[in-house]
Amino acid sequence: MAKPIVIDTDILIDFGLDRKDAVETMAVLEKNYLLTTTVITVMGLHSGCRSKRDIKKVEELIACFQEKRCPPIRNEPFFL
Repeated sequence: MAKPIVIDTDILIDFGLDRKDAVETMAVLEKNYLLTTTVITVMGLHSGCRSKRDIKKVEELIACFQEKRCPPIRNEPFFL
């Protein structure tokens, strides 16, 4: 299984705007890694939407990422 890599807002914005360097970077990363992102990145993308068209584009982009859920939080202390 490929190692996961987190794609941040700046790369996703440039990719969504079809900027050549971001598209090329994403193509290389997609071949070698499992592309992931964070809920904070998704919220950032949504906050930058100015129209329903922007929202649709963000939703289509985010749909490409595999959803991964965290394990449930336990009611006990966590020590490192």
